[in-house]
Amino acid sequence: MERATERDADRAEVRTKLVHELFGGVPYPKPRDPLRGRVVMELGLHVGRYLDENDIGFMLESRATFPLRRLTVVSPDFSLVPWDQCPGGKIPWGAYPRLTPVLVADVLGPSSTAERIALRHREYFRAGVRLVWVIDPAKRTAAVHTEPTAATVIPESGTLDGGDVLPGFRLPVPKLFEWPTPPKR
Repeated sequence: MERATERDADRAEVRTKLVHELFGGVPYPKPRDPLRGRVVMELGLHVGRYLDENDIGFMLESRATFPLRRLTVVSPDFSLVPWDQCPGGKIPWGAYPRLTPVLVADVLGPSSTAERIALRHREYFRAGVRLVWVIDPAKRTAAVHTEPTAATVIPESGTLDGGDVLPGFRLPVPKLFEWPTPPKR
């Protein structure tokens, strides 16, 4: 079987309007999900405030793709890339920048499978990612991974901690699930 390449993933995105990831040359579409997008926006808001005070890197959202190794391209829902990965302190332009995030977050959705999540985590940590947060809106929890196979589950009443990647960052898990409500009239 012929393996897909970054160019094939680009073509699939144009054809289907979905971001495609590659794992070992096998393309996987990343479905759109408004709930996932809302959680990512909330996470970005809080990490962004932290970065305003601690300028250690920059955030990217789910359309950012990272070629981690040959025939493997991932698109986490949220990522943080340290400035030291940017030559001359400038964010590189292009579809597949050669960057490795130090932190990624994935928000589980209806199409998430344990097999695909485990595969992603192996690839993340193999590439040098140091912290992975997995947010589960259905259970209103977050799981913190500092290695591919072990996780600490943070309940809805708990607090997400940035560890040594985002020292001092703390986010109460319920903040991830606060939805705006229309004003009463």
